[in-house]
Amino acid sequence: MSTLNAIMSIAAGSLQANQGALGVTTNNIANSNTPGYTREVVNLTESPTITQGNLQVGAGVTFQGFTSIRDEVLQ
Repeated sequence: MSTLNAIMSIAAGSLQANQGALGVTTNNIANSNTPGYTREVVNLTESPTITQGNLQVGAGVTFQGFTSIRDEVLQ
């Protein structure tokens, strides 16, 4: 993988992760006064590293979705 392609791939992945996180944040703010609504948390995971020879470079994060925060006692 050429260096420029790797950089662009990492940048695209980070933009997708930020867009997903922004969507979850927007949803939390829009529903903050809704009865019964539970807050959501973003799930981000580390992407596999890129190895070129003896050099390892991080590949950013991946948006895996979100999780609703629920209190087991209140449910």
